[in-house]
Amino acid sequence: VCKIIDSGDDSLGWRGLAARIVPSWMEVRRTERLEAIGKSPTRELIWSWAQQNKTVGDLVNVLEDMGHYRALQLFIPQETQYSFPNSGPSKSSRDNPSPPQSPASPPPDSESTQPGWNQSNYHVSGEGRNHRLVITYSDVIEGTRHFHQDMKISEGSFSAVYRAVKGNETFAVKLFKQVLTLPLHTVLHL
Repeated sequence: VCKIIDSGDDSLGWRGLAARIVPSWMEVRRTERLEAIGKSPTRELIWSWAQQNKTVGDLVNVLEDMGHYRALQLFIPQETQYSFPNSGPSKSSRDNPSPPQSPASPPPDSESTQPGWNQSNYHVSGEGRNHRLVITYSDVIEGTRHFHQDMKISEGSFSAVYRAVKGNETFAVKLFKQVLTLPLHTVLHL
């Protein structure tokens, strides 16, 4: 969670979290100083907040209030299909209308990138239509037509950008070029 929120900007970053959980601006200033020396501002905020006997459920409520659905995904068990607010009821949310109970600790970051993790049921509503929060690898392959040249937007020294289409959604995909790895003695002889 800390890495996700630390990398966010504005309302989805640590300052957005601070606006909801810190009691005074002095705490925000202290967190800024800690960030300046290389500490995670989110970790420091959550630690300080946890000392007030807050729970993981409280953190989930704050993340929902922030609209930080990416961070919320870390707290939702894999087998639970949970629709985020404003997305209309799903079959599983009609059967169990309350949000899932939060685990005592979040799953490791690697779980969110495992191929077997089904994120296809996580939706948010915006402008009258549902948007998927996560684009899967198969979406990228299908959307770019296996990185076909006709889908290429631009190319640089380190990467190429492709246009991808999934349904009525268009998105960009950056494909980094692979680096040729040679043994050191081969490089020295060149």
